[in-house]
Amino acid sequence: MMRAQSNDEKKYPQESMIKQKSNSQSNAQTVIVSKKVGFKTQLNQSLDVQRLHQFQYWLVALSLWCVSTTSIANEEQAVAPVNNSMWSRVQETLTDTWQSPNYELYIPVSTWHNRRYYDADKIKEFNEEPWGLGIGKYRYDEKGNWHALYGMAFMDSHNKLEPLVGYGYQKIWRPSENVRLGAGYSVGITMRSDFNYVPIPIIVPLASVEYKKLSVQSTYIPGGDGNGNILFTWLRWQLQ
Repeated sequence: MMRAQSNDEKKYPQESMIKQKSNSQSNAQTVIVSKKVGFKTQLNQSLDVQRLHQFQYWLVALSLWCVSTTSIANEEQAVAPVNNSMWSRVQETLTDTWQSPNYELYIPVSTWHNRRYYDADKIKEFNEEPWGLGIGKYRYDEKGNWHALYGMAFMDSHNKLEPLVGYGYQKIWRPSENVRLGAGYSVGITMRSDFNYVPIPIIVPLASVEYKKLSVQSTYIPGGDGNGNILFTWLRWQLQ
């Protein structure tokens, strides 16, 4: 329904139009301001919710960290005595062996290459007579088992000098008074010419047959097709 014009509007139509336009703009600005206020309020509420969630996440993370740290600390306290005890035993074993007054001499006699992993032509290239010499300190513990710290140098399969140092352990069986059988292991470091004499850590098995002061001791060096698989044997003579 059309609104009837007043007398003032009829007399001053231009001014009336300006007033209507001003009122419209004012209403529009009011609507815009209210929308802005509403959007700002929603935005603030959204930011507050996000901050609350972030705070909750950090609180949970902090709680989990505290719990895990406490658990790890408890585990470390429980494991520490075991680790310290193990390390103490290793130190004690090495110290007792080093302080032993007993010496023994090592004479390499054979480096036999397993024929299953090498062809005949390759075997001909190898040196299987490892001329060399070694010396070590040894002891028998309270259970009668053998411990030694040793150093040895010999000619390897390529007839090049190979040094070797390490620690050896064998459990000993005594079928008679002068005969002993041993089985154990050795850990040490060796250097080879074909590896540019870079130190190489090793762990190998040990076995021996002993009579009085003389022993025949061997280790088997594992490998693959065309490498390793060597039975290394030497004589061991107890000087004291």
